[in-house]
Amino acid sequence: MEDTPEVMNGMVQVDGHQYYWERHGVTQRPMLVFLNGMASSTTSWNKYLSFVSDTHDVILYDYLGQGKSDAPDVPYSIGQFADALDAVLEVNKVGKAWLVGASYGGFVGLEM
Repeated sequence: MEDTPEVMNGMVQVDGHQYYWERHGVTQRPMLVFLNGMASSTTSWNKYLSFVSDTHDVILYDYLGQGKSDAPDVPYSIGQFADALDAVLEVNKVGKAWLVGASYGGFVGLEM
């Protein structure tokens, strides 16, 4: 029986703010986490998902002010987004992952 890619999504709360996440691919495969640039969102990665979702488990999430996450009128920080990623990984029971960051997302990855 062949593994079929799945799609799941949800919200995780960190410091009173809701962060949107998505999970694509086949569980029990190598985990990739795509980290957005500042002016993007989870949808920015859609064209890449078809290349990796058959062979990997992939998590995407929106920072505050992006996509479906909250957009509070507060200062945002790299550390804040790294904390949110920790929460997203925890709710998805992910221990290890490869991080792929675009622009600002690279800084979030380095903060991990």
